[in-house]
Amino acid sequence: MNNAYLDEKHFKDKLNTAWTDWKNHIPRFQSIVHWWEPYAKKKMTTLFMREGTERNQDRNRMEEFY
Repeated sequence: MNNAYLDEKHFKDKLNTAWTDWKNHIPRFQSIVHWWEPYAKKKMTTLFMREGTERNQDRNRMEEFY
């Protein structure tokens, strides 16, 4: 995960929105630990990977443009 994304408002807003949604799923699990490992941690990793993928695609498009 690239923690440099956390310095950007756009990504922080996206993360806060997702975090609120993820927290709504806590009651479905036995404990917060059971929620964190299989659910929240996986979602967070996926969010960071998606952001990196989108940025790489944007960078590649810009390189191809010139």
